[in-house]
Amino acid sequence: MRQVYDETDYINSSIALVMQNIYFGGVLAIVILLVFLRSWRPTVVIGFAIPAVILGALAWTWAVRGADAASEGALFWVAVNSIPAAIGAALALAHPLTILAAFLSAPFTSLTPVVGTGYVTAFVQAWVRP
Repeated sequence: MRQVYDETDYINSSIALVMQNIYFGGVLAIVILLVFLRSWRPTVVIGFAIPAVILGALAWTWAVRGADAASEGALFWVAVNSIPAAIGAALALAHPLTILAAFLSAPFTSLTPVVGTGYVTAFVQAWVRP
């Protein structure tokens, strides 16, 4: 039997392109923040402040209203991020693992302006369906 076409080159180049886009998107997000804020210090502060405020709000809810309210808030955070991401991946006719990756990564990737759910799902989609 003779091998006619080797798909590993295509898969490896697709994964490399996704990784390159992740780096480019992260740098672009930092540059846009830097252009609007005109200083490195506020850019770094904003980068850490977004997740800190969200996680701090959940911690404050837990301290003031109890664990039930905090878990309800965390569940709401997961729902409003995960469900639309999974629906969007399904509407794009993504592989089931990509839909799962969108659902699982959305609450975490929304905490940082550098890495988005689209990057994660593109990487998974390139991995499972070249």
